[in-house]
Amino acid sequence: MEMNLNELLGLAKGFASSQLLLTAVRLEVFTELGPGPLSGAELRRRLELHPRGAGAFLDALVSHGLLRRTGEMYANAPVAARHLDARHTETYLGGYLGLNGGLYWLWPQLETSLRTGRPCTGFTPGGAEEWGAEQGGGSEQGGSEQQGGQPDAAQQDGQGDGQEAPMEWSPVYVDAMAVFARAAAPVLARSLDWSRYETFVDVGGSNGTLACELVRLQPHLRGTCVDLPALKEQFDALVGRAGAADKVAFQGGDFFEDPLPETDAVIMGRILHNWSEEERLRLLRRAYDALRPGGTLLIFDQLTDECRQHSRESSLASLDQLLFSESGSEYTFGELSGWLGACGFRAPSVQLMDGGPEMLALAGKPE
Repeated sequence: MEMNLNELLGLAKGFASSQLLLTAVRLEVFTELGPGPLSGAELRRRLELHPRGAGAFLDALVSHGLLRRTGEMYANAPVAARHLDARHTETYLGGYLGLNGGLYWLWPQLETSLRTGRPCTGFTPGGAEEWGAEQGGGSEQGGSEQQGGQPDAAQQDGQGDGQEAPMEWSPVYVDAMAVFARAAAPVLARSLDWSRYETFVDVGGSNGTLACELVRLQPHLRGTCVDLPALKEQFDALVGRAGAADKVAFQGGDFFEDPLPETDAVIMGRILHNWSEEERLRLLRRAYDALRPGGTLLIFDQLTDECRQHSRESSLASLDQLLFSESGSEYTFGELSGWLGACGFRAPSVQLMDGGPEMLALAGKPE
């Protein structure tokens, strides 16, 4: 479908919608409205907003589908009630939006990265940490996505080459990724016949959110999370609260160098897109070596459509990777199938995941 003029102009003003949402979360608009509707005047008083602009701000949130208005009363729309009210810790996306807030300031440098092929300098989780402090972010949830190198003493226990290590054990980052890990678990739990298996390894499993959910849904399973040693404390805390210490273990180390435990299934969620094709092949070979005959590899990432014309989210995610990583990008299922075949896997398949941008790919190791 061709873009019309209004859509073109809206695209050019996309930064305004982004800041509208990020500002509303930072001001805790949706948390303030969590208990019930409030008048514009009362909401303005609680948020300490100046009368000039407050009405337009709230009405802009209405027009974006984030609030509902009846007369002078404002209330959360369902999506905001579920994902933007900080009291709903299991579904709250404020920490993730805080990370996006950090990326926001990299995008004006897109032209430079496009010309050099290099990430922008100076991207650290510091801005996200500041956001997380405002939002009450903690270390209870997880989902380590990108693991880094060891450039100095302040960045110990990283892995890979040339990436920033501290991001992955930042409590704000861990909290932000937890929502996606928790949402992925039910999809993984029904994606194959787990009755054939007893064990799994979650590569980049962070503090164990996904693993704990999976053993809750498939109680006969036992899992191991492989991730940076610095995440062990957060892992122990969460697994202890979940009562899963007898079912889920932690193995700290470098998943490019240290052997993965022998297992029936390997999970790689939001991992491969952080690395170059060569590094992806290394990880897939390590997964293949760890799997017992007949085992399954499960991968979920934000896959791009084969013709690279319709996946707006994954295309933008690839540019995010350009802006802050040395070699990451999104990829197609066709590309993934080629890498899997080169490593010995058979019968790759792919399926949509519920309520998010990722897709789930499965491939087997021959008997």
